[in-house]
Amino acid sequence: MRVAAVADLHGHLPEVEPCDLLVVAGDALPRGRADTQRAWVETDFAPWLDRQEAGAIVGVAGNCDLAAADDPSLLPSLPWIYLEDESREVAGVRVFGSPLALPFGSWPFMAPEEELAHVWTTIPDDTELLVVHGPPLGLGDTIYSGAHVGSPSLRERLEKLPRLRAAIWGHIHEAHGRGRVGGVEWINAAIVEDWRIEHGPEYLDL
Repeated sequence: MRVAAVADLHGHLPEVEPCDLLVVAGDALPRGRADTQRAWVETDFAPWLDRQEAGAIVGVAGNCDLAAADDPSLLPSLPWIYLEDESREVAGVRVFGSPLALPFGSWPFMAPEEELAHVWTTIPDDTELLVVHGPPLGLGDTIYSGAHVGSPSLRERLEKLPRLRAAIWGHIHEAHGRGRVGGVEWINAAIVEDWRIEHGPEYLDL
């Protein structure tokens, strides 16, 4: 199975190669007010999703997706499978998706570590692909100062999922990249840095 991964589009709509599964790991919407974002979803994002040569598309929200927080029905109404702290079988793969990240500032879809730890306990043991917006501690989570800002409990849960094959997130733009931990391939699929598009989609085979 060919998987394409993007995150932190912030209103940019990249070209994506044909794939079996396209993953959008949060912050798809442009910066701005919720009403402006909603209009963009209708005029630009929904048609972009429709144009993709993908067998299936799965997505989560992110902290900058104000319109999604303002209207919880918005993203689920789009032509993709939207996940919010839930699990689904998508294209034959068991996927868990969450928009959550650790707090900074006054943004939606954020929670303190204690609450995140509870959410991560609900990730089913049969999860094969993990799609979250905020990263786990120590993996694709390094900010410009050199500090690691990911969730410790997400890292712990990730390493204990017996069937997990890949994990995709974004959120920390400057930490774009990929690697492996144990048998799990991970990707920070953020395509922007300093709000400019700097990277294309990442691809992996499951």
